[in-house]
Amino acid sequence: VSTFIKNRSGFERDGTASNELGNGWGCYDLGIHNQNLILKATELGIGSLIMGIRNEKKIRTLLNIPASEIIVSVIALGISDIEPERPKRKNIDEICKFY
Repeated sequence: VSTFIKNRSGFERDGTASNELGNGWGCYDLGIHNQNLILKATELGIGSLIMGIRNEKKIRTLLNIPASEIIVSVIALGISDIEPERPKRKNIDEICKFY
């Protein structure tokens, strides 16, 4: 479970947001963290699954996560016993626009 503390990353010492992203910086930082976690797990032969559907209240209670933290993701890690069938990847030009 990855979380971040509300109103810390992306906020000034006086509590004002550094820019329009506000608490969005926490999600941004955890995205980078989660990507590196999954890449390293894959390198070590460990499979992963990022779960978007979860019960926030149960997780918070089970793991004693305080209300001051935002739960962003739940990632399962384990040894895969199957290789899932994957759809054909899109061409980079179909999903990105570079400026």
